[in-house]
Amino acid sequence: MYEMMQYVPRRSFLHKLSPISKLIYALMLCIAVALSYDMTKIAIIFIGNFLVLIIICGKDYNMLRPYIRLIVYFSLLTVVFQSLFYWKVFLGSTSYTVLIGPNALKRIPILGNILLFLTYGKGIVFSSEGLTYGLLVSLKFSTMLIINLLVLFTTKPGDIAKSLISVGLPGSLIQLTIISLKFIPLFIEEFTITYKLAKMRGSDIKISNLLKSTYMLLKASTLSLIRRAKLMAIALEMKGFSLRSRRHEKLSLDKKDIYFLILSLTAFMFMVL
Repeated sequence: MYEMMQYVPRRSFLHKLSPISKLIYALMLCIAVALSYDMTKIAIIFIGNFLVLIIICGKDYNMLRPYIRLIVYFSLLTVVFQSLFYWKVFLGSTSYTVLIGPNALKRIPILGNILLFLTYGKGIVFSSEGLTYGLLVSLKFSTMLIINLLVLFTTKPGDIAKSLISVGLPGSLIQLTIISLKFIPLFIEEFTITYKLAKMRGSDIKISNLLKSTYMLLKASTLSLIRRAKLMAIALEMKGFSLRSRRHEKLSLDKKDIYFLILSLTAFMFMVL
């Protein structure tokens, strides 16, 4: 099982760059992607960064599977939701095709009335403009995720923390953020392990008792995660870990960082112009 958001030790060009230049690159491109509505330009940025990410992973390309699944699931959910519940449809400012009319929904007990309430009495409709908007949102999310993965895969967490401290951000906030990001995949891992253990012990998890089963799994995995957090805190304390003690270390930019920043600025201008 590959850890999520982990550093990949390599000797690539990106690994040799300063964390500051990579963070600036990620920030500039994410802002450009957020401001842009040109799907072609966003797709070019996505494909380019994704190919670089594959090259960095090399033979360990399997570590990209969780992120690819996340992109696929999020994209499907976003496209379907925006296609069927696009907000402009309910304002009457765009065309749509009725899939399930109000009369048909009224014959469905409870759920039909809920859908009628959510759709302002229009029923289940399909909007081509909503489909396009869903594709745009999912493409933006996927591109931003890949851009930030490039930074996480090529930069050690300690170097990211030092670079953020060097620009004046509080060390306690940085430490809290890094630990929080680390505990997201840890919680998913603990929940998966708890679920598999429950299945091995013969626990019957059905839709009828789904709420109760989910509560028990969340409780067990949370307790296990707290125990792991205590062990991690003890280990960090024994190692004398402190971000404040590294304030004297300065991260400088050399020629390759300047060239990379010029490339970042070029990509930014390509997106916004």
